[in-house]
Amino acid sequence: MLTHPSLDVILGLASLPTEKNIRAKALTYLLENFKTLYTLQYTPSKVNVAFLPTTKSDILETPDGCYYNPACSVMDFPVLREDLRQYAVMLGIR
Repeated sequence: MLTHPSLDVILGLASLPTEKNIRAKALTYLLENFKTLYTLQYTPSKVNVAFLPTTKSDILETPDGCYYNPACSVMDFPVLREDLRQYAVMLGIR
């Protein structure tokens, strides 16, 4: 019996392109419960769902597809949204 949504379900909800409210709630849930529920299941290089908000409006990326350092935006690379950068190491963002 499951006591919480699977990582795949949470990532799926966090990647919904048209449902910003659900997307935000799913990402918040993941971040708040990451260490206790999802850390053993989460492998950044295997996540192929774009769920991470970037500094580019409405653009989502995978952990391998975005960067933590805002200087990367000079080269037009996607950068993790500023309010989420505190989670960059936990989520495996370079």
